[in-house]
Amino acid sequence: MAIDPAKTERLLAKANNFHVAGNLPRAERLYQTLHRHDRRNPKVNYFLGTLHLQKESLGLAKRHLELALENNPNPGEALNNLGVVYRKLGRTGEALEFFRRSRILQPGAADVRSNLGSTYLDLGRLGEAQRELRKAHLLNPAHQDANWNLGLSLLGSGNWEGFKFYEWGFRAHERQARPYAEVMLPWRGQDLAGKTIVVWSEQGIGDEIMFATCLPDLIATGARVVIDSHPRLEKLFRRSFPTCLVVGNRKNDDWRWLLKIKADYHVPFGSLPLHFRKTDADFDKPGYMKADPERVAWWRGRLAFPRIGIAWRGGAIKTGMNRRSMALLEMAPLFDVPASWVSIQYGHVYEEVSQFPFILHDEAAIEDFTEQADLVGSLDLIVSVIQTAVHLGGVLDVPVLCLVPQGPPWKFIPGPRLPWHPSVTQLHQEDGKWDMQAVKAAILSSLASISTSTSDTRIAS
Repeated sequence: MAIDPAKTERLLAKANNFHVAGNLPRAERLYQTLHRHDRRNPKVNYFLGTLHLQKESLGLAKRHLELALENNPNPGEALNNLGVVYRKLGRTGEALEFFRRSRILQPGAADVRSNLGSTYLDLGRLGEAQRELRKAHLLNPAHQDANWNLGLSLLGSGNWEGFKFYEWGFRAHERQARPYAEVMLPWRGQDLAGKTIVVWSEQGIGDEIMFATCLPDLIATGARVVIDSHPRLEKLFRRSFPTCLVVGNRKNDDWRWLLKIKADYHVPFGSLPLHFRKTDADFDKPGYMKADPERVAWWRGRLAFPRIGIAWRGGAIKTGMNRRSMALLEMAPLFDVPASWVSIQYGHVYEEVSQFPFILHDEAAIEDFTEQADLVGSLDLIVSVIQTAVHLGGVLDVPVLCLVPQGPPWKFIPGPRLPWHPSVTQLHQEDGKWDMQAVKAAILSSLASISTSTSDTRIAS
């Protein structure tokens, strides 16, 4: 039995008030009551779909938003939200089409432009992403997601203006601030001579290693630099930056040690490039990390030249793990190259590695990050998908062939050169598949420039 239309509107308004106020359970109960009486009502289905989207109940969100579209004379908002659902489901092409249809109906909606631009970014279509995201920025200069993704699209094109927008990551909940940041002044380029500044980690280990390429620039300002690093990087940073105080404190977020330091400023690792990487020339820096010469020599004594490290898995679901990773078996054509093959892949990969008994896989060495750095420092070449091993090899000046998928993270810009690490060469996918014969050719070319005598000289140093 249908409810009187006037009563429906009153109940819908009441439910929507609960919804806007964040009381999702009460809003859902009222929406469900209305839905039972009129299952095709476009407004009820729209709000129910939107609520389920907020709850990450994507199947229910999809069902109700599709019902809303069937009976909605102006479905712009439903199309936009349905696009969000499909994007979350990984059905990017379909999401793109929903956002395009929504844009036609709502050309002035910043949310739609932001979602469309972000989807283009997912697909690696950076020019189109920038066009839509700049439009979203013009429509709403404070749009958090649009500004964040605009930064990523610019940086992914090698446009370092993107670092200004990268700062929006905290408001877009893509970068996580430390609580203690509130008790110190943020550093925004002030003179640091004679001052103490705390640099703190806020992203993954690979990101921290990469952004730390800016630390020599910060030290050169005359500041006393305190590094609050990921605990796994503490020993490496102490060895690499002996003039700095290094605190590996991220695990428990205990920041009482700050009371003794009396810091003047703080800056997150990911904000350092805003100050020190403004042109391409600013990236031409040597690796900063130091391996232990004795451990490097020990590892080299176990392995015959050429020593090639491999890593085949990387990332998390959020950062495109499936696109960035492969099975070790896919690398099998590379093993025709005579070499000491060394696994530097973290995680539970013993079953995969056991298929190739000639591959050295020392799990203990890989798990101990300091020992892993010494192992990596002993290698003549690394072949890796996008993961921490690429950055570790880069800051140790080890030649790296990085296998870059289509639509990669912004740090891996088009072209063979990786700005952050001069020793890294990028091999980009052309059709979404890895061409292992091309990778093998790149390995042989790289090895041709490395002689046994050069490698042995590096051991002695």
